[in-house]
Amino acid sequence: MIHLPSFQIQEKMINENSGLFFEEISNMTVPFIVKLPSSVIKAIYKSCDVKLFLGLESIENGMFNTLTVCIAIADDEEQPYLTFHTVDDIKELNAIIKAFRQTNNKLHLFDELNRNVLSGEFDLLERKELLDGEFFSLIKTNISKDFKIEVENRFIDYIEEHYKGNTQLPINLVEIKTNFISSEPPKIIDMEAGEVSLEQCDEGGGLEQSIYSLLAYYYSGSSFHSPKFYKKEAEKELTDILAFQENHMVIIEAKVSQILYREKELTTQRLLKNIQKNMDKAIRQLKGTLKTIGTKQDIYSAENNLIHIPIDSVKQQHCIVLISDMHPGLKWDGIYGEIIKFMNESKGLLHILDLTELFRLLFLSKTPENFRENLCIRWEIIYESKNPFLRVNYREEV
Repeated sequence: MIHLPSFQIQEKMINENSGLFFEEISNMTVPFIVKLPSSVIKAIYKSCDVKLFLGLESIENGMFNTLTVCIAIADDEEQPYLTFHTVDDIKELNAIIKAFRQTNNKLHLFDELNRNVLSGEFDLLERKELLDGEFFSLIKTNISKDFKIEVENRFIDYIEEHYKGNTQLPINLVEIKTNFISSEPPKIIDMEAGEVSLEQCDEGGGLEQSIYSLLAYYYSGSSFHSPKFYKKEAEKELTDILAFQENHMVIIEAKVSQILYREKELTTQRLLKNIQKNMDKAIRQLKGTLKTIGTKQDIYSAENNLIHIPIDSVKQQHCIVLISDMHPGLKWDGIYGEIIKFMNESKGLLHILDLTELFRLLFLSKTPENFRENLCIRWEIIYESKNPFLRVNYREEV
């Protein structure tokens, strides 16, 4: 059964790369709702360790506390994936109190497209007695956005010290071990992409299906999955996704890092090397795609129907490399150099995105023309700042 969160939580999810959400609905059990990158969800599905942290920090001379809730996923034992949130709403606080005190818990995991791709039983083990006492008293929720950011920045430092073995921290940090028993991943049916499941063997194909589903909604009748051309009678794939209007073209190469079916565990460092390698390959492929299209060769759909690309009227060519994760550990200075080099050599605008960022850009756009404009604005911001590590806030202008 797929879980459908409230509209308020869905709205929050759109603007978060990852997050931990709580909502109380009448007398029902309060579920743990977590948005995570697909790679991290797959690590949980493979039974990696999951912990919860509650951090109480004293403020205003000890009169009040702030509460930060964190989930830590040991997809990499040396560098676990963390997502956390300092509570700033009284209704949310009440839901959190109920969630941590109840015995039967549910965990619902949502991916970059805000799809509930995995759920299951979520048991809190070795709960501290203080959770049933005065632990949740004197928590201040009416805090400013800037103060919330300050608290969360300090929390990051405290968690890092905790993992280094430091037990003398200036906050009350409670660690709760958990046990997650997953249900069978649901099969998500999409009219354009077909059936998609978390556990499908072809993880790259699953990503391409998700992208095609997104683009097909906007570029109805002019979006294609795995278009092809013929070279000396041999069939060649042109690119993963192609979409166009009269004045612009969008070409996407999707490069996902294999998580579920691999012999070696994918540590953070190995993941970064994998992403960089895939990115380099995708850029070369995009250059080849532009060259092929520029020669006005006949291009066909996967069903072998001729695709009529308006080459003469297309003014902009947006080339997107879709990677597993826009990880801060990537060498973004070097990526900026590749973006400029690509423009100079191929006359196309290169974008390095993950699925979360692509979804936001499309959500912000109402039409294909809006999408083109938002891609241009985002590219110009990157060009001027010389920093491709950019996240869009859908509530604001790009």
